[in-house]
Amino acid sequence: KNLISGNDNREIYFGRMADELIRYPRIRSFILKPKAFLSLNPINYELNNTEIILLEQLLLEKYFQDIVLRQENKYIKTKNFYEIINPDKSEKYTNNFSFEKMEKEQKHKEIMDYAVSDCIVANQRESAFEGKQGSFSGAGKFWRDLGLDSRFLIKEFRLTPDCSWDVIKLIYSNYYEKSITHGEMKQILIHTYIQLFHINTELITKILRSITWKNRFFHSNKEQKNLNEVFDDDYYLSFLDLLILISTYKLPVAIISRLTLPSFNKLKTGLGHSRKSILLNPENKKNIYIIFGSRWKQTPLLPVYSLISTINTLKIDIGLFPQLNKTIQTNKITLDEYLNEQKWHLTKKQKKKKIIKIRR
Repeated sequence: KNLISGNDNREIYFGRMADELIRYPRIRSFILKPKAFLSLNPINYELNNTEIILLEQLLLEKYFQDIVLRQENKYIKTKNFYEIINPDKSEKYTNNFSFEKMEKEQKHKEIMDYAVSDCIVANQRESAFEGKQGSFSGAGKFWRDLGLDSRFLIKEFRLTPDCSWDVIKLIYSNYYEKSITHGEMKQILIHTYIQLFHINTELITKILRSITWKNRFFHSNKEQKNLNEVFDDDYYLSFLDLLILISTYKLPVAIISRLTLPSFNKLKTGLGHSRKSILLNPENKKNIYIIFGSRWKQTPLLPVYSLISTINTLKIDIGLFPQLNKTIQTNKITLDEYLNEQKWHLTKKQKKKKIIKIRR
């Protein structure tokens, strides 16, 4: 009899067995298939290194047929054979799930996916560089000799106002892992230019003229435009704008150029500075972002902005390239230092005296 219900097990057993075979596929498989096994809960087995667990069905059938025992050779000392080796070290896996890590990886993927966005030039016909599209072959021998060679990629931005802002937007998103809008950047530029014009209008005007950007800030009658009017939807970022935004957001960025950077023209008198690169906010870090610019002053053409990257990251470890590191680190500068250097623009050029020869 059943110890709990008191019923006759001989009458109810077959009914319950049939019911469970119908209801539970795992039990049905275990009972009807001899090679199947049933494990409802985790079972911790204590096995030695020379032990394994096999199903009884395997042992009763063909497991020991044609089995060949390994012969020991006393002259062979090596134990690292493929057939018998056991790994000493293995990858450690965890059952814990990190949502923050997944979110960070997702943000990184979204940022790197920008490489195929509408702002990146993908057609050679649209590119301002010579050579193979996306490679560093058209960026100048000077930088290739320092280490920026075919191992790096150039993400060239289209010559549209929105895409010029996206150069800083992409670097900011990658560095701080959060987004920023064009409107926020415009407000920073407006606020900074108000201060700069208030401190030294003549100097800022000279700098804007040297980068061929003065006409965007002044009317034809030399009257200064309202800054909200200047930074409209059709405004394209200038070299000075890049410096202001990079400095304000404290982004570790180097700007390099195939030729001399704008406003660094060296005069015959020795005044001025000739530079092909500047580095802002390095913070003693060798991982930096590199903006490659060209066509700075070819009015009415717009400057071309590009980001140098590897296949997997926008950050470049320039410490791996000693010559490149030395060249870029030599040109560390802050926005205030830049403005101070540009005061040579205020020096009036001496006009050459005309010499009149009188023949007798």
